[in-house]
Amino acid sequence: MSCADSSAPPVGQAHPVPGKTETEFVTDLLADIRDKVAAYLARTGMPEREFGKLALGRADFVAQLAVQRRMTLDTADRLLRFMGEAPIGPEFVREVEAFLEVTGIRPARLGIDTTGAPWFVDVIRTRGTTRLGTVDLVRAHIRRTANTTQRTVIEGMLDDGGQRSSAVAAGAVPQCESEGVEDSEVSGADADAEGPSEPHRREFLNTDEAATVLGVSPKMLSRFRAAGTGPAYHRFGYKVAYAYTDLLSWALSRRQTTRESE
Repeated sequence: MSCADSSAPPVGQAHPVPGKTETEFVTDLLADIRDKVAAYLARTGMPEREFGKLALGRADFVAQLAVQRRMTLDTADRLLRFMGEAPIGPEFVREVEAFLEVTGIRPARLGIDTTGAPWFVDVIRTRGTTRLGTVDLVRAHIRRTANTTQRTVIEGMLDDGGQRSSAVAAGAVPQCESEGVEDSEVSGADADAEGPSEPHRREFLNTDEAATVLGVSPKMLSRFRAAGTGPAYHRFGYKVAYAYTDLLSWALSRRQTTRESE
């Protein structure tokens, strides 16, 4: 059974149109937030500045929302909770975990395919937030990649609060990475994502492995180390080693945004 089944409907979405690209099925969560805020204000009669101040501590929020192009998942969830709506973040994390479990795709592979960052899944697991636009893209990828059977199981797991499916436990769900190929036949890109892209299965990584996790070259990571601007590292004799948790902490510390709601 093929992992990409474009004739079957993605979870909770309409049937895909043959020939359409993945980006044409991306949802627009930011537009949905705008609609929900407008509906809430119309329903309650609350002044815009009061809403912004109470929901986010920003009286000008609603005025800026009309032209805002980006928003973090954390900000969206704060708004939704204030309006009495279900937050997006917990459901998104459950959907990602269910997809990984059902398809057998490795976290680093999903991160590379959707954001270019092999550690993306670790970020949402530890911090539970990203940009809404990234959520749109990852969800589109998940729903286009899983086949009909897998989508049905994933949907059932989400309905059950993310609990492991009996079909998955019994091995009844076909997995993408074991479908008609031996390990030796995996393409170079997949081999990179399943091997070097996930070296953090060991506690300490060498410079090449650490650079792969961060998505930089080993030379750049060595320059960071020499300048004292890179992640914390350890010396064992003549060998340099990095703890995966230190790499993730350093990467998260370099997250940049112009304002909290972006």
